[in-house]
Amino acid sequence: EGDASRGLSVSEEGLLAAYFRGPQLVVANAAKGDSRVIAETGAQARTPLVRPKRASVLYQSEGAVWLASFDGSGENRRLKTAPDPQCVQWSPDGRT
Repeated sequence: EGDASRGLSVSEEGLLAAYFRGPQLVVANAAKGDSRVIAETGAQARTPLVRPKRASVLYQSEGAVWLASFDGSGENRRLKTAPDPQCVQWSPDGRT
């Protein structure tokens, strides 16, 4: 159902996974056995990256890096990053 070629990210504890299903960014919860759409991203979005110790996930779309909340609330934030968004990584505490 998901598109593995666009990326998959699993949380540190292994309970949450972020992936793309068509133009949607989805978070699946293994403990609850459910999933939810957290963002409408567009067909070119890729490379989800679950944020350590925080309830959000990064993804790349339209040449930029975006941050979406696990609960799907609020608007996705476009982040200021290095010129190459491919190099984005979270610090271990998830703050930066």
